[in-house]
Amino acid sequence: MIFPFVASKYMVDIANMIGFAVIGAIGLNLLTGFTGQISLGHATFIGIGAYTSAILVARLGFTF
Repeated sequence: MIFPFVASKYMVDIANMIGFAVIGAIGLNLLTGFTGQISLGHATFIGIGAYTSAILVARLGFTF
């Protein structure tokens, strides 16, 4: 895949965020759609990951 090498940093960051949202949505769809179970754990883990990522970016200077 050539996209990360030719796109700007902003576009790669947006693609990463879209990818994370897609992974969370597909996981939740598999759980609720095929098995009929309800999960609050997906939202919790995505929230913890987002909070940790925000702290690392804002305070420690890491890239997304």
